Amino acid sequence: MTSAEKTAWGRVLPSIIALGTATAADIPALRLLAETMATADQAKKQIDRDGLVLMNAAGGPRTHPAQQAMDKARTQAERLMGHFGLHPRARNAVPAAAGGAEQNDFDNI
Repeated sequence: MTSAEKTAWGRVLPSIIALGTATAADIPALRLLAETMATADQAKKQIDRDGLVLMNAAGGPRTHPAQQAMDKARTQAERLMGHFGLHPRARNAVPAAAGGAEQNDFDNI
């Protein structure tokens, strides 16, 4: 994992553990979530640095190309977060994993 992915992992893992909505079998999906969040963060940093609107070759305004990447990554991240009950609408729909928060399958990662 990149440092940005590890940062994203650290942002969501405590909540997932507290909710008890994942087991070790979910690590690939959690890794994908961390990668997706890191992509959105990277695109946001690029937009913040360059500005939302850039000038094209003719001198006209155009939306930063990273905007589309950020929007897509955020949409994907929101969908993945829902699978783990990480937003209000999904929280009640996602059952706690067997063992719940008492059993932490992530300690060995």
